[in-house]
Amino acid sequence: MISAYYACKAEPERPQRLGRRERHCAEDFTKKEDEEDDRIGLRHRRRTDRGAVPEEPGRRGHGRRERRPDDESDAPTTKHDAPKEKVKRATETNEESDSEALIEKIQAKVSETKDKDVRRFLKLLIRHERDSAALKARFAAMEITMMEKEKSIERLITAMANITKKCDDLSERFFEQLRPHVEGLRTAIRSTGVVIELKMGTENLEALNKALSNAEEMCCTGVEAFYTAEEFCIDVEQQLNFTLEPSRFRMRQSRDGRQVAAFHVPLHRVEELLSKKIIVGWTANIAIQRSSWKPRCRKCLEIGHIEATCKGPDRKDRCLRCGMFRHMDGRQSTLRPSGGCVTNHRQRASQQQQRNICQWPRWNTKTFSREAFVEGLWWNGFSSEEHDARKMAKALTNACDLAMPRIRNTGRRRQVYWWTEAIANLRRDCGYIRRRLKPSSDSEEEPPEENSRSPGN
Repeated sequence: MISAYYACKAEPERPQRLGRRERHCAEDFTKKEDEEDDRIGLRHRRRTDRGAVPEEPGRRGHGRRERRPDDESDAPTTKHDAPKEKVKRATETNEESDSEALIEKIQAKVSETKDKDVRRFLKLLIRHERDSAALKARFAAMEITMMEKEKSIERLITAMANITKKCDDLSERFFEQLRPHVEGLRTAIRSTGVVIELKMGTENLEALNKALSNAEEMCCTGVEAFYTAEEFCIDVEQQLNFTLEPSRFRMRQSRDGRQVAAFHVPLHRVEELLSKKIIVGWTANIAIQRSSWKPRCRKCLEIGHIEATCKGPDRKDRCLRCGMFRHMDGRQSTLRPSGGCVTNHRQRASQQQQRNICQWPRWNTKTFSREAFVEGLWWNGFSSEEHDARKMAKALTNACDLAMPRIRNTGRRRQVYWWTEAIANLRRDCGYIRRRLKPSSDSEEEPPEENSRSPGN
């Protein structure tokens, strides 16, 4: 600013003589500069007439609003920063007043001088001064924003330090509470123990301890289908002096229509119970044996392991029963699979269509005779389960034959109440006419009408 001030005070040197071409270029340049100055001055007057903030004349876009000390953005944040802010604002206002005074002096000098080169030089100085003022204002705003960001970063750092301190305190308390449990798990693992993960809030630990006791699964096959689980538990308690818990006992259906009772027995009583037999309901001498149930993998359809430990091929899209593709177990086909296919396929059913669904005889229960039925119920001693079942079925059949007559099979078609002789004649005539109108495959000649039968006859 000092150099510009002395430049205004000093006498301008006489410019060198220019050529015609250079003189024309300088005249065009000064003419454009004058037009631009006139346009900017006109815009400045219009904005002041509308009541807007006055913009300093100069280059387009370099007009800036003067900073006021009473702005909300410039208000001091703390009490300690107040004197610093006041000193800073005082220096800014002094600098702005000096620059404005210098610009006014340069403009007065421009109006006094008539040399175009000097005027152009002075205008460049004015623009430079205005640009420097705008840059100072920008740098001041950037300093304010940077100071605010630094303060916010300091606040965040202090907040994060407090949060980390609280997390450290909580983690120390948690590890103090968890340390005895961790030591117990370590000792259990070292002593070849089993570690079991439970859900949060497990309260029934007694049932868990019972479930983890050493036991082996035993079973009794051939239990009658009508026999309940409560009755089986009562018989076992009376004959074996052994209490069965409901959580460790189950009944499942077998393929022959009977049931299989599976229950857990302590290891020290397994050998004792294997040599014993019990009487359950009407079935005598049911042996106690080890359970033959084995897990099945649903990935490779093999027996002996589960899907979590399977290393075989993936056969999930195959049928579990026949091992074929494109159908599931409930919609299996009757086709025989290939020899290399893993399957549970049975022998193929008969394809001959039977006339009746059931093959056992039926009797007329309206003429049932109780005395004859009781006399017919007789058979010899027992030998084996299959032979006894056949013998019992034969004895029941004979007793029913003695007590009541059998119902004869009348065929599939049954008589209906609405059928009459007129309907039968019409049906017969319609069939005759249809056969007559149908073209003959042997010849194309129509049959003679003499031997034709009238529909009325």
